[in-house]
Amino acid sequence: MRELRNSVTKRVISQLNNVAVQDLLQGFHIAPHRGREHVAAQLAKLPQDQFLTLCSTLTTDIEADRIQAHKAALKAESCRLKAEAERATWAEAQELLETTIPIALDLFERDQAAFRKAKVEIERSAEGFLANSREQSRQIRAQLVRYGRQIAPEYCRQEVGDWVKELQIVGISASAEAYKAYYNNFVRVISKAELAAA
Repeated sequence: MRELRNSVTKRVISQLNNVAVQDLLQGFHIAPHRGREHVAAQLAKLPQDQFLTLCSTLTTDIEADRIQAHKAALKAESCRLKAEAERATWAEAQELLETTIPIALDLFERDQAAFRKAKVEIERSAEGFLANSREQSRQIRAQLVRYGRQIAPEYCRQEVGDWVKELQIVGISASAEAYKAYYNNFVRVISKAELAAA
């Protein structure tokens, strides 16, 4: 909360010449004409509920255009980071689908011991797609917070974090698609072959 108070106080003080900011402060019985030190001291004295109301009004009414521009930049960066993660996941998946699985399927009929070893590795890789999806999402969110702090240093980590949460980055779709491809191209094929052999 202290970081948020500091951030909002600095932004209010930097905009004391703005009539909308002056009106906002007067609504909380703070006299902007008395100067920066007075405004900072009065903001520090505001109870938390009033301070949060002031903060909300500041961000939704006065700084809305600036915040929307920052959110748009974060969304563009989010798309770029997700695309990178998708490409990396598909590169991994292609190797599994085009090389490792065909070799394992060939071993299924010729060498069951070697097949079982290959199967364990393939299953580990496939499970890794799902785990990587969550980890990649976490990393993307962390990168976006860092990026947001670079483009909007006047906003605190909590505020930038809230903007990132609004983007709802929950997973990398290529990971789910790669797992589905593994399932269709390996698990189903092996199940059918085992049924046919029985």
